[in-house]
Parts: sequence; structure tokens; C-alpha cells
Amino acid sequence: MYTPDFLQPNAGTTTSIPTVGNAQTTSGSAGIDNGGGTLLKNALMLEFTVGEVASTSLQQTGGLLTQGILQPYTLTILPVTGLDLFASRVNSNEVRLTWKTVQEINNKGFFVERRKEIDTSFAVVAFESTKTPSSTSNFSNEYTLTDANNFTGRTYYRLKQQDIDGRFSYSVIRWVTGETNKSIHLKAWPVPAIDHFNVSLTGIEKDVVQVFDGSGRLVRSFMLTAANPQQVNDLMPGVYILKLVSDKNINQRVIVQ
Repeated sequence: MYTPDFLQPNAGTTTSIPTVGNAQTTSGSAGIDNGGGTLLKNALMLEFTVGEVASTSLQQTGGLLTQGILQPYTLTILPVTGLDLFASRVNSNEVRLTWKTVQEINNKGFFVERRKEIDTSFAVVAFESTKTPSSTSNFSNEYTLTDANNFTGRTYYRLKQQDIDGRFSYSVIRWVTGETNKSIHLKAWPVPAIDHFNVSLTGIEKDVVQVFDGSGRLVRSFMLTAANPQQVNDLMPGVYILKLVSDKNINQRVIVQ
């Protein structure tokens, strides 16, 4: 039997290794140090390299071999303990990130990293320095940051905590979703219009409005912002359909007399 497993401790916790070295047999004797190598018991042999997996077991009649944590292991004090991250959408354009720490030792600060579901990797969007002037504190600190984000899909966030000496660790990953276009409204008035009509937009900062005549021909297009309604003039009498470029399902019918 061969069983792989990965160890993912919660943010701000420490995983302890009970014996010397990074691997041991079930009898408790030291096996291999954190440089990797081969572990042998009876007729069973297990080979590994540092960072390959976290924990494996190999079992055969008359023998059981258990490999311990396969990461470089040193007894050091964690620079930040109790780190936890929360993310929530404030509105269609902003996401609020909050996090707190229980203790900070030689902490330089936190890189805020973001990845949209259409991206392949995380990117740094901000850096928040530690609130402790000496970089070391034994009391709790709380942090808040607002990220400009109008993405309508899922967005992932994480913190990269960095020490003064350059070492770093990551927080848990949180995600938020964007607001849908159901809150977007395109309005035109008066109806019917005599020689002109007004157009306004709500639920989105700006978009391009297209004006189609009764035969489906595009006769006008213009940029419209939520802050500035616009007046449309010089259209021949007839029936017109206004549509948003970002979502053709959002439209408004206008009659010009």
C-alpha cells in the first residue's frame, strides 16, 4: 500500500516534528535529514526529494515505513502568528480586505495579491507596512485595505507576509464575486419624444450606447456615463432601440415623432 498526503496547516499555526530529522520509521528512529535521500526498512525502500510531498506511507507484509515532513526544517520563531484574511465586496467597484495578527516579530509588512478567474497567476496590487514601528509586537494588530475591482467573475485574494530579512509566508486564500448586470438600467425619456430625448445610465460607471433604427441599422453610438445623462438630437421620426455594447440584453425602445 502506498498512500500520499499533503500537509496544509492553518494560517498562523506551527507544525511540529516530534523527532530529529525530517523522516522516521514507525519505530521512531531517525531516517533521513531534510536534504532528501532513501529510507530503507526490511525489503521496503522509499526515495524522495525535498518538497516532493509532505507525508507518505509504504506497507508490506512484515514491514511498515512512514516518511515524515519533506520540507527543510529548522526551529525558528514564526514572524507573524494568528494571521487571518477576510474579503468582502462593498459595491460593484470595490472589495474590502481585512486581516489581523496576534503577534508580529521582525515583520516588514504584507503584499496584497490578487488573481481573477481569467488570470493564470497572482499579481501584487498593494503593499501594507506593519503597524508596529519596531516591527515587533506582542499584541493584536488589525489592517484594512480597499481594492478597486469591478470584475464580475470570481476574484481570489491572498497575503504575502514578508520579514525584514526577506523571508515570507502566505495567508489563506479568500474569494469574492462581482455584481451582475441585473442592477444596470438604461433609461430614455420623454416617450414619445418630439425632436430629442434624454438617456441615463445606472448600475455601472460608463458604457457605449448604440442607437438602431427600425430596420436594425446602427445610426448612432456614444459614450454614456452614470454621472452625466446625455441628450440625443437630429434623429428622423421613427422607432429606435438603444442598446449597451457590454450587454445587448439591456435595451430601451424610443419613439421619435
